[in-house]
Amino acid sequence: MDKTGEAATFRGFCMNKNPLVTLLMVLLLLSVLAAAGLSFWYVQSTRRLNLLQWQATQATRNRNIVQNLANEAVEYGKRNPAIDPVLQSVGLKPKPSTNAAPLPAKPTTR
Repeated sequence: MDKTGEAATFRGFCMNKNPLVTLLMVLLLLSVLAAAGLSFWYVQSTRRLNLLQWQATQATRNRNIVQNLANEAVEYGKRNPAIDPVLQSVGLKPKPSTNAAPLPAKPTTR
């Protein structure tokens, strides 16, 4: 209680007109916004990295499965040659080459 009988005056922080305080508050606000933006960017990048790593793992797994299937088909083709046309059509087995003589070239007329 004020015993002098005078009305108490309060100088609130917001009423201060010091430009240094205003500048520091603006810099603080900008740094907080930058930290929030960078944090959001980091979280999004981490999520994207995890998704890409999962996709790379799935692609590697699928490639290994297809490679194993192709190897088994080639091994099966050694025991059962009926599958050779299929293996040749997908490029797993070379097509047999024929040793026929080349056709003679046609004479050109001018």
